[in-house]
Amino acid sequence: MSVSVPRLFAVGWGAVRDRFAAAERSLWLYALAVLALDVALTAHGLERGFVESNPVARAAMSTFGLWPAMIALKALAVAVALAGRRALPVAYRSVSPAALAAPWTVATVVNASILL
Repeated sequence: MSVSVPRLFAVGWGAVRDRFAAAERSLWLYALAVLALDVALTAHGLERGFVESNPVARAAMSTFGLWPAMIALKALAVAVALAGRRALPVAYRSVSPAALAAPWTVATVVNASILL
């Protein structure tokens, strides 16, 4: 989203902040959706005999089981993103959900194409 300086002053900071907040909310919803798809497709692939390629996730799954490991790893990622979000200026807070959504989108596309 690009906001020119004159436009920023014309609409006021509150309106611009609201636009950033709406964009951030949309990104969080998208990140949570691809998180769910990633988990579901990973679980389905593992049930079909595929092997987890992430060594940390693979070790966690062999130690704690599929669902506890996946829930803990995803919760940890979301917690780190939320903590990092607090350190960012308002205009850049949408980076946190985008940073989660990007690799989860790639993983979801890869998992879906392998399963197909």
